[in-house]
Amino acid sequence: MVSLRLAEAVGVGTLEVETHDPTRQPLRSDVWLTLQTSYAQLLIRGRDSKGKAPIVGLIGFADRLRLIWHAAQANDPYADWWLIKVHDAISTVDARIKYERESVRKVFDRNSSFIAVPAQNREPFRTKLRFASPYAYRAAQMLAEFDSMTCELLTGRHIGRVARREATSIIHSVASKIRGVFNIPLRYRHLGIDRANPLSWEAEGEIAKRYMGDIPKDILDGKRRAAFAPPILTGDGEWIPPLVEIDEATEKHVF
Repeated sequence: MVSLRLAEAVGVGTLEVETHDPTRQPLRSDVWLTLQTSYAQLLIRGRDSKGKAPIVGLIGFADRLRLIWHAAQANDPYADWWLIKVHDAISTVDARIKYERESVRKVFDRNSSFIAVPAQNREPFRTKLRFASPYAYRAAQMLAEFDSMTCELLTGRHIGRVARREATSIIHSVASKIRGVFNIPLRYRHLGIDRANPLSWEAEGEIAKRYMGDIPKDILDGKRRAAFAPPILTGDGEWIPPLVEIDEATEKHVF
């Protein structure tokens, strides 16, 4: 099965967690993503534009989301709006994957006299993740769940419990929705707008409206933010966003 292993609870753990005691070191945890199927693996990096329409993968999504994340910290209401879009889109795809997995899960009922185990790859793709935003990790978890669903559908197809056309249709449909999630950050424009700075609205407000639409008032007023939105930072100082990293030292590809 696909695994997204977190923290010391399962022996792997490099999320940095702040501690309130300055004499103590921050907690650290590695995050690993393991994928069994080529369908999910292809959604890691996507596809560049060499003769075909580009496809944004998880890594491109996380990289573009980093800008939105830091803009939300800088009090940009449009960045808050885009984080809400990302949150809602991931939740919708998660619900779809859960529904599809429930429909095929009875095939793997261990209380039955006929027991099937979802297929696994002998050399799965495995990589270490380090992202700037929790929504990038949520997207990685979504991809892991898609991979598990795909393993179950392909196994069900192999043992004659899921029709070939049905399995293929579900896999392609959900993959398309995941690509839709990964495309959301592309429509954001970073214009340096600050809720608290009227001058930023005078300079860029009309451009923002033209490219990104009319922002809902409750988001504009800061009354509604995404569930995992960052705290709004105040004060002066140079802002240097962290890099989005992926450690490929342990990758194995089976495209």
